[in-house]
Amino acid sequence: MAAAVTSNRFGWPDYLVVGGCLFGSAAIGFYYAYRGHKKTTVDSYLLGERNMNVIAVGISLIVTFFTAIMYTGVPAEGYLLGAGFAYYAAGIMVSCLVVAFVFVPVLYPLKLTTTYEYLHRRFDSKSLRVMAASCGILNSLLLSALTTFASAVAIASVSDIPVLASISVMTLLATIYTSLGGLKAVVWTDVFQYIIMLIGVLSVLIMGTAKVGGVHEVIRLCTLGGRMNHPTQVNLDSVKHRRVLNQREICPSGNLTDKVCHFDEKFGGR
Repeated sequence: MAAAVTSNRFGWPDYLVVGGCLFGSAAIGFYYAYRGHKKTTVDSYLLGERNMNVIAVGISLIVTFFTAIMYTGVPAEGYLLGAGFAYYAAGIMVSCLVVAFVFVPVLYPLKLTTTYEYLHRRFDSKSLRVMAASCGILNSLLLSALTTFASAVAIASVSDIPVLASISVMTLLATIYTSLGGLKAVVWTDVFQYIIMLIGVLSVLIMGTAKVGGVHEVIRLCTLGGRMNHPTQVNLDSVKHRRVLNQREICPSGNLTDKVCHFDEKFGGR
């Protein structure tokens, strides 16, 4: 039992990966701070001079929705709901198409910094812009606090790093590379972290599948566990954790709202 517990704790390779990720993120911020210190303008700092690489910006937008909540919650939801969780992916795809072909062609030519600026122009109301921006800031603060805490709890469960120490380091690091390097640092840090996350997910997927006995064995076990159910087999009971009428899997408007509201500096950077 002791050996099993020990194997689930961080070893020096794990600390090396975490340390390398933190160092790489900070290094990107310092690099762009040094590179652009002679020609720093509002347009460069907030919008990346509107000429950033489209693939990097796209990856950065994707990473915006990748949080510790998603990494821990999505597998749990998939485990509980089985194939019914496919509604979530369907909602994302529909909302992305709507945003890309309906909203972006309207908003991008306006050279906006945020969607709140569009509300000001469209309705000629500064109070509406301030109210919407305040709601957006409050939402970001609450979400950031929750995701940072979830990350710290996850780290504390497999290491000797206290929750408060993890929160402090992550918050300080993000503040440093964002304030020093501006949007360019944020975008390329997101790309760097995306690569790390992708390697981690693929490693778990490949090693887990191999350990179980292959893809066919995974499918067999999922079928026996009732997790290969048809996506239409959704529980309509409103007292259950997943209320269909209030979920993005059924009604993609949740994803649509998220993505429209995230038409921020990253779109302007492109």
